[in-house]
Amino acid sequence: PRLLLRAHSKGQCLAAPLHRHLVTAGADRLVHVYDPDTHLIVKSTRLDALPTSLDALDSTIVFGLDDGSVVFFDKHLQITDRLKVDEPVSCVRMAPSGLVAVGGRKGSVLIVRDRSTRARATRVSARVTALEWDSSSRYLRIETRARETFLWTEKDAEWPPRAPTGSVDGRVRALEGSTLHTSTSGHGARCLSVCWLSKTKLVSCGQHVMQWRFG
Repeated sequence: PRLLLRAHSKGQCLAAPLHRHLVTAGADRLVHVYDPDTHLIVKSTRLDALPTSLDALDSTIVFGLDDGSVVFFDKHLQITDRLKVDEPVSCVRMAPSGLVAVGGRKGSVLIVRDRSTRARATRVSARVTALEWDSSSRYLRIETRARETFLWTEKDAEWPPRAPTGSVDGRVRALEGSTLHTSTSGHGARCLSVCWLSKTKLVSCGQHVMQWRFG
């Protein structure tokens, strides 16, 4: 792996790709838009509360915060929308259709439509640790701290061909379907966030942001 960024002063950080850039957020509540090619921070801002989750799609960035806020930014790091849920947010994920899934620390899963209409999709028995939409935006995979996986779905979901996961032991794993494709280590402690930067480049976040290359 290659170390990309040491821009957050404390704790672990999150990352998501945004066009050719990378959005990061840390326990210092700072948000950076980072250019992996030039190794420069392009833009920065500060959040009102601790970020617990992050996603980016097209020109929209969404953060889940530990005070129960879900905050939307544009690519210029200007706030465009904000909503409040009933519990601290542990995971957010945008769908290609514009839907946003919000997972809670107490196990609730909400579906946000047009940034204002909220419907409870389901409640699970433990903290939501990961959410993933399929390509049709009709199927949602839910993973929990109790190591359970649920499918909020009808049938015939199409998932990304290779899904990355992090873990508490600092290892980064790439799955093809339900089969382990690659498992490698690089973080000395918990790996909090992973995302694809391109088809062969993976970014993982622990205390630092690291880049991996897969053939």
